[in-house]
Amino acid sequence: MHACLHEQLSFLRNDRQATFLRTPVIVIEDPRVIAESAVKANVGTITISAGFVNLIANSIYSATLTRYIPDELDSIYLPTYRQDMSAADLVVNALYLLQLQAYKFGHALPNILALLPEGAKVDCDRAIAGAVLFTLLHELGHIELGHLEDGASRPSRYAVLIPEEMTEYKREEMDADRFALDSLTDEAKILGPFWQRQALTFFSSMELMTGHASSEEHPIAINRGALGEALKEDWGGRLGIQADPEHLAESARRFFDSRQCSPGGTNPMVETTRAGCLRVLSAVSEISEPLGLSLRSLWMSPASDWLDVQSKGSE
Repeated sequence: MHACLHEQLSFLRNDRQATFLRTPVIVIEDPRVIAESAVKANVGTITISAGFVNLIANSIYSATLTRYIPDELDSIYLPTYRQDMSAADLVVNALYLLQLQAYKFGHALPNILALLPEGAKVDCDRAIAGAVLFTLLHELGHIELGHLEDGASRPSRYAVLIPEEMTEYKREEMDADRFALDSLTDEAKILGPFWQRQALTFFSSMELMTGHASSEEHPIAINRGALGEALKEDWGGRLGIQADPEHLAESARRFFDSRQCSPGGTNPMVETTRAGCLRVLSAVSEISEPLGLSLRSLWMSPASDWLDVQSKGSE
């Protein structure tokens, strides 16, 4: 794992880098989304599943793919499927729903990587490594802040963008995020909120689609992102880092718009089956192939394991 994160580790403060490197990281071959920390006999360990890493990677690939969807698809509609969405929007939503089905049911992830040009893959790998490192630093925060010891935790209180009940457990999650964000050197501080946003992309997308929290235990992902932006404001005067409050405001508007459309916590689109998503993508592919983009690799070849690819590349 550490070899896959070599470049990103160089951005950490020396003390945090040393603490991270001496903490065992266990990668389990499990398609489920698992990231957790534990302390046994005063030794902390971090566990992350290959499924979680691959979901992070797939979400970043999906966001990148939107740059390569032909512009013509923005003005083409397929009324058989949705009258209110362009072909381009159908692709974006179908890919997210395939990721959601992988998250909920363990289905195969779409092979988005196969559609990306080589140059984009390099940028994606850096973003994925940063998002994975943020996730691991978050878990390290639970260990170092005493969250796993009875009575040892005194979590901070946080202002939130979207109202929710901030239980002690949720405040510990925010504290762990802050620990991760504070782990970077001053010169690299700007990377922290970016890594956080990439790590939370899948969950914030779920919230924007449904207008409801993606987890009962964790804070709303958009509120977690607001912490990163708040820290950017704190760092601004000292480090010259500029916050992006408009991005968060737009996310909040989309969240509340979706909540009004799905008051029961469900969005009918979420119920689309895997077969239904593939039918949509196949129909769009017939239109996009003459424009230079075939979508068939999404379901005709398996998605690669990100850690496995990175490990082989470093040999």
